[in-house]
This record gives sequence, C-alpha cells and structure tokens, in this order.
Amino acid sequence: MAFGRRMTIERRERPPIILAAIAESDLNDLPAITDPGSEPIRRYVTQAFIEEAKTLKGNLDYFKEWRDPTDSRWWGVFTEDKLIGFTGYRDITTDPQSGLRTADSRMVLMNPDYLGQGIDDPDQGIGTIAGMARTYYGLTRDRLDRIHARVDIRNDASYRVVHGLGYLCVNHTNPRIDPDPERHLVELRHPDMPLNMPPSPYHGIDSWEIARSRTARVLELGAHAIVFS
Repeated sequence: MAFGRRMTIERRERPPIILAAIAESDLNDLPAITDPGSEPIRRYVTQAFIEEAKTLKGNLDYFKEWRDPTDSRWWGVFTEDKLIGFTGYRDITTDPQSGLRTADSRMVLMNPDYLGQGIDDPDQGIGTIAGMARTYYGLTRDRLDRIHARVDIRNDASYRVVHGLGYLCVNHTNPRIDPDPERHLVELRHPDMPLNMPPSPYHGIDSWEIARSRTARVLELGAHAIVFS
C-alpha cells in the first residue's frame, strides 16, 4: 500500500490542499518539532512522538512505512508547494468472522504557520480538509468499514476535526500507552454499517445516527471536491 493516490482539493480564496507522496527533499520544508514556534503542536502529541520526530526533518528512515508496501496508507499534506504535515492510516486488519476492515488513522500538521486556515468558514481548516480526503479514500478506495483515531480531549482543534468527520468516542483511554483519561479512542464508521452499538456521548455527538450522518456528508463532499491524479 504505502502512499495513496495524489488528491487535490481546491479552495475558493486560498491555495489548494494536496495530499501526495512525500520525497525526502520535501522534509526540508518542515520546521523542527523542537522549534519555539512549534509549541502549539508539541502540546498535544506524546513525548515519544516528539523524541522520534526530532529525526524527521531530512530523514525518511523513521517513517519507513510511508514508502514500504505494508498495511498502511500515507500522504504528505501540501499547500503552496510546502509540506506542512502528514496524514494516513495504518494497522489495516480484517476481522476473520465479520469481515469488517479496520484501520487506525493519524494526522500531524507540523507547520504552525498554516494552522487554522479555512475553506469557507473557520471550521473548515486544513486538518478538516485532509481528514475529509483521508476518510473518503479509506472508505471508498480501501473499503474500510471502521477508522479509529486517538485524540487528546484538551485539543479543541483536533476534537473539531474528528467531530465533523463523524467519529464517536468508544474508549476514554489509549490502550497503546499508559492509561490517560485525556486521550480518547474515537471511531468512525462507514454509513452502511449496522447501528448495533449503544450511545457513547462525546462532546455533543450523542448517537451513532448523528455520527453516521456526518460521515455520509464527508463522502458526499469528497466525491465532488477531490480530484485524483
């Protein structure tokens, strides 16, 4: 799998957002995660990621899975010919009994100069656009049924992104690290999946029906907004 197809999303008054493969030379556009201006990004990522990301700039070895044909799919997030971060999903698995395909999603925008930009309103920032494209690709091209993400509940920007895409909280701890009540496991489901789980309120999302309607809207937007090349 490795890199997915290039996707371009035009915006009315700003340069387009492009999700595409990453070249090693592209990494020179990223600020170091230890730079003073990157504090808003460091605030909500794990210390382990901060330590590992110190080698990101100019070194693609740490993100070897970006290039190798593994159970993952990755894109760089570009605008104005600059790499500002990455998104994708990994650990794609198929349940042997139900046949449901599940993946864990991830997105890190490492250039603070581009955070908070919108399409038509302040809620439609680069993170939302990249998340929309990733979700559309995962559900339609890779036939995923469920996508998980892990969000620090204190990170309002990340919460708004997952909320708008249709994620719903399913666990208040991250099973991969020490239990942390601030880090929530959230799940997005394909709109065609049966609604056989009880409500699990998460900051205003109070049912799978509401969450599913948001995801259905994401698929509708993706079908009209994304240009593949």
